[in-house]
Amino acid sequence: MKELRQKIRQQRQKITRSERFIASKKLSSQILKNYLFKTPQNIALYLPFDGEIETQYLITTLKKFNHKIFIPVLFKEKLLFSRLTNSLIKNRFGIKEPKIKNIILKSKINTVFMPLVAFDKSANRLGMGGGFYDKTFSNNKRVKLYGLAFDCQFVQTLKINNWDVQLNAVITPTRIVKS
Repeated sequence: MKELRQKIRQQRQKITRSERFIASKKLSSQILKNYLFKTPQNIALYLPFDGEIETQYLITTLKKFNHKIFIPVLFKEKLLFSRLTNSLIKNRFGIKEPKIKNIILKSKINTVFMPLVAFDKSANRLGMGGGFYDKTFSNNKRVKLYGLAFDCQFVQTLKINNWDVQLNAVITPTRIVKS
């Protein structure tokens, strides 16, 4: 898995800034077209790191529909979710996150859009290897979990473990892969 992570991350990092912008806008359109949320929700989204697909356009659009946006904050090997603010700091991995305040209980989150390194035809997700999302959402079957990715992150089959949480779908700029 380590070699696969490295290979896919390198592919992802080769995507140019303009290609990344276009892909991110297409992905946001996919979400809004297929998952338009009629009533305001509590939505967890990440801030991109290490070549992950951009989320700013999606965040801006969701806010226009009165959704509340929460960003993961790493705290004692767990993820907490804090309301998005303009005041961001970098955690120990160099990932931007809000300060720990305005925390929402994970049970109050309706939808999570999470990053991934690779995904397969069954919407299985390979993350960075820390298991943070798996630990956080292993006992919460109510929340909808979606992975966001570039098309180049697709692999035919991933070996999954019993602790891996199942995504509802992976969304790319060109398709939706459902579980």
